[in-house]
Amino acid sequence: MARPKPCGGALVSSRTSGIPDSDVAELIPGYLRSRQVDLKALGEALNSHNYERVRIVGHNLKGSGGAFGFPEITAIGKLLEQSAADKAPERVREHIDALAALLLRVDAGQVQVSNLEFERS
Repeated sequence: MARPKPCGGALVSSRTSGIPDSDVAELIPGYLRSRQVDLKALGEALNSHNYERVRIVGHNLKGSGGAFGFPEITAIGKLLEQSAADKAPERVREHIDALAALLLRVDAGQVQVSNLEFERS
């Protein structure tokens, strides 16, 4: 296993995508900050019944999660995209809550996803 690299409040190690750990570590904090912005946008879109906006954010999450070693974000994005297409507000809320919970666990250092390990430094 590769030696962990500092990444804000987390340590990142053993990525198999060919991207060096230090390159991933530099990008992850910004990626996660952007997901917080997405959470706010999703909540606002749901409150205004803007399912097209929910669908677009979900689609973007679906496409970006795996690239950063977060397959759970990809899965949540896919579910958001489908729930928005179905105009199912209860399911959209459930998936927004799942994303928020996941991001809290990542921030707390409790998540190991894909081939990235996160631990409190």
